[in-house]
Amino acid sequence: MTGGGSGGHITPILAVASELKAIDKTIVISYIGQTGDKLADIPAADPNITAVYSVQAGKFRRYHGEGLKQLLDLPTIYKNIRDGF
Repeated sequence: MTGGGSGGHITPILAVASELKAIDKTIVISYIGQTGDKLADIPAADPNITAVYSVQAGKFRRYHGEGLKQLLDLPTIYKNIRDGF
């Protein structure tokens, strides 16, 4: 399972993990989240999650309503290219 960034992403994962464990207690459930995620300790503490892994993840920055300003913003362009790698 994967998600993160907010409780709105983690809470459903924990609910599904709980239901899966209720169906089959031998099932192995792994959680994959973003490195540095402030809420990563929540799935790690859940007894239904067998293993927790973190990966580096980028972000594509897009700012609606910014128009041409977004296309010409050098820091945003740099960050989008960097995060692509």
